[in-house]
Order: sequence, then structure tokens, then C-alpha cells
Amino acid sequence: MSIANIILKFVTKRSARRFEKATRNPVETQKQKMLAILQKNKNTEYGKRYIFSSIKTVADYQKQVPVIKYKDIHKDVKRIINGQKNILTAEDPIMFAQTSGTTGDPKYISVTPTCQGREHSDVSRTWLYHTIVAHPSFLKGKIAALVSPAIEGYTPSGIPFGSASGHIYKNMPKVVQDAY
Repeated sequence: MSIANIILKFVTKRSARRFEKATRNPVETQKQKMLAILQKNKNTEYGKRYIFSSIKTVADYQKQVPVIKYKDIHKDVKRIINGQKNILTAEDPIMFAQTSGTTGDPKYISVTPTCQGREHSDVSRTWLYHTIVAHPSFLKGKIAALVSPAIEGYTPSGIPFGSASGHIYKNMPKVVQDAY
């Protein structure tokens, strides 16, 4: 095992352990995550529309918040793209992940500081940890991957938009980026 693998394994192990702990009781973990998200966003327009503040259980959520399609919030997303705040999320987006538009116009998915924070890093680090454990030589060669640019443009309000794959690549450890 290379020095890079040893360092990466050490750095990523804690994230993998947090993930594994969360998967021991996935229903409770997901319920707590849902309630935290609702609490954080209860004062947004969307949170007030569906009375997030009164939701205490999964059943409450299922009764109060409808299953939607992107077209149902398209106007809200347009408002956010144009600089309005506190519409769908309490946090301002730091970027929009843009879909490829294979089934119509591209869709814009808000990426907030929380979304990009530790939990997102934990997902990537967990994947990296298990890849190193299962395939210790994976960094010895080159990785072939199709990655679109992290930033493809800016909204009218100046928020960058681009591909999720480019954003993920941009935030990978340098030693992994160098394998591409």
C-alpha cells in the first residue's frame, strides 16, 4: 500500500465510521435528519406553506407535504436564481447543480453550505475509504471519468451553476484528482 493510500485511509476512516454508525438504525437516522431539515427551514416560504413547525413525525410529514415534481417548484427556483432569499431553504445557495436536461430544460438544484459541508464530505470520504480497503492499488493507475465543469455560468444574481460531477471532482483530495 502506498503512502498516499495510508494517509487517505487514515483521513477517511472517521467519516466511514460515522456513516456505518448511522446505518445501524437507518429509520431513526433518517427521521432525525428530516426533523432537523424541517426545523432549519420552518421559516422559509415553503416551510410556512406546509407548516414545517408542526411536523413531529414521518406521518405528519406525509400528511402535510405533498409529493412534487420539479415543475411544481420551478417558479420558486426561478425566484431564487434571480436573488430572492428564504424561499425553499433558509441558507442561501452557494451554487446550483445543473442537470443535463436530457428530459427537457436543465433543472437547477440548490447547493447550500450545509449540503456542501461535512455530510457531503463524509459521503465522498466514506466511498474513498471503502475503495482503498477493497482496491488498495486503485491510485497506482489513472482513473477515466467524464466530469463536466464545476462552474458553467452564473445566474442573474451572480450565483454559479454547473455540474454536480465537476463540483464533486473539485472537492476531492488532490492525490485523488491527480489520478484522473
